[in-house]
Amino acid sequence: MAGPVSLDVDGRQVAVTHPDKLIFPGRNGGAGLTKLDLIRYYLSVADGALRGVAGRPMILKRFVKGIAQEA
Repeated sequence: MAGPVSLDVDGRQVAVTHPDKLIFPGRNGGAGLTKLDLIRYYLSVADGALRGVAGRPMILKRFVKGIAQEA
């Protein structure tokens, strides 16, 4: 595995650990997508995506016991 990679994100240095970790395996012998591939994609669509959610409430609620039980 490769060591951490440093990316410049809006003037800030962000360390990405395990950049070559396979996130989405390839289909039919394809190479698949790595953690770094996914981050680069998010950076490429960030302006439009953030514009689309601006001013909207955003939360994350974890259901660690599953969806059938209280969070």
